[in-house]
Amino acid sequence: MQNPSHSYSQAGDYTVILEVTDEDGAMGSCRQTISVTLAQNTLSTFAIPSDGGNVTLSPAGGTNEKGTEVTVTAEPASGYRFDHWSGDLSGTSKTKTVTINSDMEIIAHFIETGEEKQSSEKLPEEDSQRETGTEYPLTWIGLGVIIALITGIGIGKKT
Repeated sequence: MQNPSHSYSQAGDYTVILEVTDEDGAMGSCRQTISVTLAQNTLSTFAIPSDGGNVTLSPAGGTNEKGTEVTVTAEPASGYRFDHWSGDLSGTSKTKTVTINSDMEIIAHFIETGEEKQSSEKLPEEDSQRETGTEYPLTWIGLGVIIALITGIGIGKKT
């Protein structure tokens, strides 16, 4: 047989022996130890929008041997909820398991919830002695409603 070949399905160290016989019956052999590594596949993950959340993998990494099962989880950031998967994964379940058989790209899609984010701020004590008509700056960035509760305001004439 000319140009013999053999494939290994699992990684490991193997000892191979090649024996040859020519047309005149002369024989020879060679013994060799070889290391077999399996091809690695890359699992790339993305979040849309990028600040909407994260994608976690278990086992962690992103480079796996063919046939490896990986659990993929969408973790929304504050103010977002997970919506769906795209790329090489589909569905709306926050956690999915995939079997790596080639390079893969998985995209988690997040949507802003529009939930109110609560914040409370008290004026410094020295500011409580200001005169009537004093303006206080208030800055709000984001969605929602601003409710201001002002206490300790006296009405009437100073005597």
